[in-house]
Amino acid sequence: MSRAAAGTLTKGHTQYHPGQQQPNRFTQSFTRMKQVCPNAIKAYATCVLDAEDRSHSSLTKHSCSNEFRSVRECFKKVRGF
Repeated sequence: MSRAAAGTLTKGHTQYHPGQQQPNRFTQSFTRMKQVCPNAIKAYATCVLDAEDRSHSSLTKHSCSNEFRSVRECFKKVRGF
C-alpha cells in the first residue's frame, strides 16, 4: 500500500480510508445475491428454520438440499462461475 493523499492509503486502484471497514468478496457477493435472487435465499432460510422447528434440534443431512442448490446456483451466477 502507498500513501495517495492525506488520510488515505491505496492498494492497486482501491482507496482505503482509515476507520472504514472494506467489505470482503463474500459480503459483496451476498449483497448482490440479495438483489439477483432474493426468493432463493428466502426459501433456503425458511426451510432451515422450519426444519429446526420440526425437529427441535439441528438440521439433518440433505434436509434443505434443493433450496441450498438454488442458493449455490445463484452464488455461481453472481460470481461468474
